[in-house]
Amino acid sequence: MRIVRKAALCAATVGLVAVTAACGGDEGNDAADRADNTATEGTDEGSDDSARGARSAIFEALQASAQRASDAETVAFETTMTMSDGAEEFVMALSGVMGWNPVSMDVTMDMGELGALMGQEEGATMNMRWLDNILYMGGPLFESELDGASWIKMDLEAAAAEGNDAELEQMLAQLDQAERMAQSPADQMGLLLQSPSLEHRGTERIEGVTAELYTGTLTMEELLEADPSTGVLTEEELEEMRATLAAAGTDTVDLGIWVDENDYPVRIDMEMIAEGMNVVNSTVYKDYGVALDFDHPADAEVVDMAEMSGGY
Repeated sequence: MRIVRKAALCAATVGLVAVTAACGGDEGNDAADRADNTATEGTDEGSDDSARGARSAIFEALQASAQRASDAETVAFETTMTMSDGAEEFVMALSGVMGWNPVSMDVTMDMGELGALMGQEEGATMNMRWLDNILYMGGPLFESELDGASWIKMDLEAAAAEGNDAELEQMLAQLDQAERMAQSPADQMGLLLQSPSLEHRGTERIEGVTAELYTGTLTMEELLEADPSTGVLTEEELEEMRATLAAAGTDTVDLGIWVDENDYPVRIDMEMIAEGMNVVNSTVYKDYGVALDFDHPADAEVVDMAEMSGGY
């Protein structure tokens, strides 16, 4: 089932995109109220008013930015993903557009050094398009299997209904996680709000704009103790985040978020240990509300994975 193994790599990449550009739900004013309450009540009893006021201001700013991003419904992004095990380092670059109402994305990945490991030239690209619960995959990695076509098609609903292969089930689980998380940048902001070390680090000029930098570190123990009332994430979203990070073997997450003068997050950096590797994701967001002008490829350009592999 060679094609499925290749698609599994692609699915994992979609999952990484989702984690990098993950979101919170539409909690609106209730979440803002909870964040504000936490900001004023969550400090030590002996803290002075200025400290409480400063933390309250941070919560208010990040909550406003998370809501602003979520309301935009679409965004363009560029991600640099660096993975290192101490001996080797791999860098991948992803760029494209995504939407979250409903989930859709059109992404190109520069595989960097990983291209050579997959039998391609270093820097080979992979294309992914997700629309109406269908995933299309293309690029050099798949060319030998496409017989002149440009895309492999995977109907996620059909695959879930018919699949009984272990590799396929793993891939579908990754894609399900991606679908649940691939929305706006708000999840990372909700995650940062859980950090006891949350700080406002001042103003910086970054990505051509003036932005406020917020940082924090969160351990798995702190995430396990997190309560929905302490930030913008629901209990369900917290459980998803816990499961995702635990499955990756993550103990600590370091976050840096830059927010521009219009309350949009313009860059989010996340560093963590995942599956024994140090992973650094740096994502730049731009053009919130951008029109998604991609569509399903023409039938003549598509090969159905089910037909290639004898069924899902």
